[in-house]
Amino acid sequence: MVVSGCGSQKSTTGARATDHSHSGTNTYLRARAAFLRTSRASLVAGNAPMAALVAQVRTSCPGSLRGTPADNITVPARHDSVAALQTQLAAAEFLMGLEQILETAQREPLAGATQRFAATVAAIRWNDPRIRDVLHTFAEIEQQEGLGAHPDLCRVIHEWASSGYRKLPAITQAEPRGAIGRRWMRDMAALGCGRFSGANPTEVLSALSLYQTPNVRPGIREIAASEVNLNVEALHARSDATRSLRQALGLRKQVPRPQRPRRTRSGRTLKDPGEPPACSGKPELISEPG
Repeated sequence: MVVSGCGSQKSTTGARATDHSHSGTNTYLRARAAFLRTSRASLVAGNAPMAALVAQVRTSCPGSLRGTPADNITVPARHDSVAALQTQLAAAEFLMGLEQILETAQREPLAGATQRFAATVAAIRWNDPRIRDVLHTFAEIEQQEGLGAHPDLCRVIHEWASSGYRKLPAITQAEPRGAIGRRWMRDMAALGCGRFSGANPTEVLSALSLYQTPNVRPGIREIAASEVNLNVEALHARSDATRSLRQALGLRKQVPRPQRPRRTRSGRTLKDPGEPPACSGKPELISEPG
């Protein structure tokens, strides 16, 4: 009887531990749904910080990218040298970095909501520590992206020019770099999510698919659709600022204005990316320099 009782207690403990991953996934999805609703409501408030960045350029360094590699990005040709290709790639990534800076400014009104979301994630209990590590790293990356102060764009441009338009200033690098970038790569590889998974909400949902509870709402597919639609709406809200910034910098090519996603009569968007593919759960080996 004693042995049987111990075995029963062990089984119950294991079941509770497993439940932590399933209930933790549901808690995350509810918290993420609330965060996305707040994000959508804050889109108008994000216009002011973006306008401040554009005004900074118009006042301090108007036309500072005119005639630079960023103003002359072309399709690579066979006869291009390695140095020319590197310059073109750096210019393209630099422009992506400027877009990221605008996006960070747009997210400025979300600072409080981002911190609350990170606190919720930190309090979730998981029996699988790999999920915990992925979510904590992702929450840290989101906080870094959303809490940055307005950079001096003119100084950033001068720094890039001083390097011969090859070395990218750290603030214009779109992907997480350094220790946190390596940690993200290790965390995702431990779950079998791919060695080079981007640090974005959809990749997190791929990891959580390992512990999704059927028929519980909001589900992963529903949150994935909300993430995609919010990105489209944020891009649309950011398009005017992007165009104004490019004009202030003296860039000739204009970014086409994105179209709003079509909606049903209920107001729900029709854009449905489907459910993100689940990670395999089997750790992947990765090699890191140094």
